[in-house]
Amino acid sequence: MPIPFIPTPGGCKVVINGSISGQACKSVLNFRDLTGNFDATDRATILTAINTWLTTQVLPSTSSNYFVDSVDAISLETASAGSSTSVHAPPLQGSLGTGVVALNSPGVMTHRTGLRGRNYRGRTYWAGVPKPTNPATGVFNSADISALLSAFAWLTNSANTGGFDWSVLSKFASGTARAIGLLTPIIAVTADLFMDSQRRRLIGRGA
Repeated sequence: MPIPFIPTPGGCKVVINGSISGQACKSVLNFRDLTGNFDATDRATILTAINTWLTTQVLPSTSSNYFVDSVDAISLETASAGSSTSVHAPPLQGSLGTGVVALNSPGVMTHRTGLRGRNYRGRTYWAGVPKPTNPATGVFNSADISALLSAFAWLTNSANTGGFDWSVLSKFASGTARAIGLLTPIIAVTADLFMDSQRRRLIGRGA
């Protein structure tokens, strides 16, 4: 059964359209505007902020195998709300020439809101983590993850994101679709060094 569109007042979905060796690597971030709908001016502002974040915070700590081709900002108030795109030609590129981990072993950035429950936390699977010094150990270099944590923490300061709150978006509660989406501001980001995957857990670390 198709999932119905769930309107989210003041919400904007930002899609980072990245790639590694021609394989699409999309990352989604959600933002909240407390002053009203996310209009074209707001979308231009958030795109500028995300491009600044990519070039000054994330890509300096990302493998040079990773490219960003474009960034989309999609208003979430209605199914027909507007969208804007920032196209990068040539693409933006990571800075670290140390190789890259397999695409099914991204760095997992966990978003914390200060509230308990699945509705109040989220994750970003960042595919451009540099290859660790010893991949056989199954862990990333601590310096690489620390740098990415610092980069993602930059988004928790609304002064860096045009005044908008980086947020966790919940569309369902107890298996039932919400009437409107719930956006909760992210206040911290955490990560461990294990080379996890969204599809598979490491042996001994859960089913």
